[in-house]
Amino acid sequence: LATLAVAVASPPRLLRFLSTISPSPAVDFVSTGEQPTHTAAEAAAALGLEDASTVVKSLVCTASTGKPILVLASGSSRVDMKKVGRWANCRVRLATPSEVQACTGHVAGEVPPLCADASDTLSVLMDSRVLDLGSTVYAGAGEPGLHLRTSPAELLRASRAVVGEFTAAATAEAS
Repeated sequence: LATLAVAVASPPRLLRFLSTISPSPAVDFVSTGEQPTHTAAEAAAALGLEDASTVVKSLVCTASTGKPILVLASGSSRVDMKKVGRWANCRVRLATPSEVQACTGHVAGEVPPLCADASDTLSVLMDSRVLDLGSTVYAGAGEPGLHLRTSPAELLRASRAVVGEFTAAATAEAS
């Protein structure tokens, strides 16, 4: 694995993403090559982690009102749509791939926890268990094979997420 400085020739979407966290010495990037990782389990394997618990997944949901919601949760947890729905005060479902693309600018499976393209329209929730994951967590950076490494507290600060209980109990096979 290589920690890297992002080059000037970075795609515009990545530069917008970087603007949401910069300047932040508490965030760096890890490249796992060009291979996309579409699940927390795939990301954990590519990063050389024992399991997906410290990989923060970004799951896009759609409220019955049409509002998109981004839920940040440990890769070893299952997002509970009923809990997210209680927060939203309406029914919530997993967004379709086309809805994910439309509301975040990213394809499903590559959504970063900081969606610069959707910052005005996307509500961001963070499961409280993420804050208990230790000093380092990993998350996708919105480009295939690129992940950010930071602390749960810095991820919360940068994402401006609402913290609550949005997952069911952790399971070994969740991704």
